[in-house]
Amino acid sequence: MPKLLVAIKSCHKYQARREAQRATWLQDLDWSDFVYLIGCPTEIVENDSLGIECDDSFGNMAPKVAAACSYALMQNVEHMLVCDDDTYARPERLIKSGFEKHSYVGFMRTSGLDYNGGVPYAQGHAFWLDARSMEYVVNSPEMQMGIIDDGAVGRALIDKVPFCHDWRYEPGPNCPRFPEPSNNVITTHKCLPDVMLRMDKLWRHK
Repeated sequence: MPKLLVAIKSCHKYQARREAQRATWLQDLDWSDFVYLIGCPTEIVENDSLGIECDDSFGNMAPKVAAACSYALMQNVEHMLVCDDDTYARPERLIKSGFEKHSYVGFMRTSGLDYNGGVPYAQGHAFWLDARSMEYVVNSPEMQMGIIDDGAVGRALIDKVPFCHDWRYEPGPNCPRFPEPSNNVITTHKCLPDVMLRMDKLWRHK
């Protein structure tokens, strides 16, 4: 199996979201390490977090993704899942999703994107990058403060790698589709802690 990593975008003020993930789907993540991406102050991070020298606000997540890619490449990671701290995922579906066949796979928005200069928008709640894509992200001038990571990743990778759009990565908001035994949804988004805990309970009583 290739070396994998799960990198989760978060910030200091969302500790409850991290605790909800640790109590639910991350307990079943037995094929990869995971790390939370948290900005300044970097000296105040949890044991499973990576402190990144950037502002911790929502609009500055692009540098966190670039830093995660740099960290992953140094660890010889071949494929990395990037997701949010309010994403609920099913690890057993992630590992069987076919990610290893692609440079990028996730919910790629390709229409109605005037706010991203007409460039595909890499919905940031959950997507996979291979090592080649991670190198492009690390070296891209787009991955800077003040640029939302979804748009920055799309700009960093456009015309460099093929984008694989996979509708099984539900972007939300508010979890209109979520992983159930009766469907093949892999992830869903905007799961605040109480929703995530209820969703996980439903899954475990399938």
